[in-house]
Formats: sequence, C-alpha cells, structure tokens
Amino acid sequence: MNKSLFLQERFVAGVDTFIPGILYTYEIEPLKSLLTQVPLGLDILEVGPFCGRSTQIIAQVCGQSQIYSIDEWPEYLGNYRKDNGWIPDGGLRNLWGMRFRPSDVEHIFNREILKKYPNVRAIKGTFPNSMPEIESLGLFYTDNTLLEQESYLAGWDKLVSGGIWAGSRFYYKGTKLIDRIRKVAQRLNVSIICPPGTTLWYTVKP
Repeated sequence: MNKSLFLQERFVAGVDTFIPGILYTYEIEPLKSLLTQVPLGLDILEVGPFCGRSTQIIAQVCGQSQIYSIDEWPEYLGNYRKDNGWIPDGGLRNLWGMRFRPSDVEHIFNREILKKYPNVRAIKGTFPNSMPEIESLGLFYTDNTLLEQESYLAGWDKLVSGGIWAGSRFYYKGTKLIDRIRKVAQRLNVSIICPPGTTLWYTVKP
C-alpha cells in the first residue's frame, strides 16, 4: 500500500485508528463536535478508557483540561471474557485486524496516550474507589462502561452546571448498559440525547 494512502486511512480526522477501541470511525467527528460543548478548562473524568481511542480524542479537543482516566488495566480483561464473552478465543484485534494480547492494553495506553498527551493522567483502579479529589468536572465520560447506579451518580455530582455526562454504545445489544443509563437519567430527571447515526449518548447537567 502507498505510504501516504496508508497514513490517510490510518488517521481519521487526526485520530489514530490503530489504537484499539470500540468507538467506530464514523463516530469520531460526532464525538469531537460533542466535546466542543464541554466547559473550557475544567477537569475531565474518563472511566474505562481501555487502550485510549476515545481518550486521544478528548485530549485533542479538550487540551486545556486535566483528564483523569481510570481503568483496571489489565486484570479486568479476564473477567470480561468470563462474564460478557466479548473477547474472542483467538485474542484481541484492532480495527485493522492486528492482534494484541490482553496484557498489552495498559502498555498501549501508556505508549500511545500518556507519552503523547501530557494533559492525561492514568489512574489504575476501580471507580469510584480510585476517583481523585476533584472539585468540579466539565465532562464525565463513561464510554460503554457498565457501573452501578451509585457509581454513575458519584461522577454526576462532580459535574458543574452545563457539564456533560457522555458515553458510547448506547444501542449495543447484549449488555445492560441501555437500561442502566436510562434508569439513572430518570432518577436525575434528565433526558438522554443520541446524535443521529451514532451509538453515542450524552446529557447536560442543568
């Protein structure tokens, strides 16, 4: 493949699609558009970044914010294989079909995110137990991470008025994510907004 063509296909809107993740390439621009609505300069909390595909987008658009990314790298992967079965027996692959091991996930995040985006801080642990002391958030991004209702509320409580709680895979079949998010939204008396043609979802704190 021609090198320039290869790079053009690998990088979509400045985002490296080699970094494994569940965010579809056609959702990159809609996510970037959503992130422009995040209050400037406020801290951002991301739960479950995996290898960092969404993290790099957040870091690019919200460059003035400190981003805290919490994950259990890599211990939780065995539980996902056991409980959800989304990791195939043949191993993990990125969108290009390139294989990588579960033990590589943390290394990929460190190499591709931490070394390139100084405004990102990785926190290894569970949420909300490992949540740093943050006074206020502009964005609470939970991707497709399934949490207990009280855990979502812990992040929501830190959002300022106009702050955004968002994630992806709202229409992803086979998980309890949709029902869980809807129940929390109902409890908070807010509406979930889904940008057309994507699995992204978000709500704005009144």
